[in-house]
Amino acid sequence: MAARLRLIGPVAGGAADGGSPRLPAEPAQVRDINSFQPGKSASARPRVEGTGLRRRHPASREKDSAPRIDPQSASFRLRVGRSRIHGWGIYAAEIIPPFRRVIEYTGERISRRVARQRFLRIWRRGGGREIYLRRLDSHTSIDGARGGSGAERINHSCEPNLVCRKSGDRVFYLSRRRIRAGEELTVDYRFRRDGPRVPCHCGARTCRGTINLR
Repeated sequence: MAARLRLIGPVAGGAADGGSPRLPAEPAQVRDINSFQPGKSASARPRVEGTGLRRRHPASREKDSAPRIDPQSASFRLRVGRSRIHGWGIYAAEIIPPFRRVIEYTGERISRRVARQRFLRIWRRGGGREIYLRRLDSHTSIDGARGGSGAERINHSCEPNLVCRKSGDRVFYLSRRRIRAGEELTVDYRFRRDGPRVPCHCGARTCRGTINLR
């Protein structure tokens, strides 16, 4: 019987049809933070892909504990709370102006080979913890499950208030607009068009019905 995958937020994935899990072959396209220019429309901003998939193995019995936010990685006061989108979410605890750096996506830096091995090892052993792997480039991935700032727990939305940008060898989430205090932080995962279709339940007016790009 094929295993069912429970999608709970932002690593590079396994096969959604229950086949052998694998990391995507192509590196993530995360644009430089300096290219994020106020005043441009969302369609004119550089395209961001490859934010990855966070999964929990169906056999895992890990307690659903609240994530931790690293205050040194966050530029604004943030808090953790239950999300209407899925599981735990990260919320703004104060007003965040537009086009501001909100939080850095941190974690252990590992090679793509180690990332692949880590994903397969955890998956085949029945989980035990969530997997948060983000491809930084063609050689390096970030494992947010080890030393993550809390950014790895930000949920997907088709109408997000954050955008992902790269600055050197670091990855940040920036505000796309003014974010109200108490508003959940979200980012568009932008799964590949040709990848397994993943349903979206973000509830946005512009929800495309899938986390995949159309």
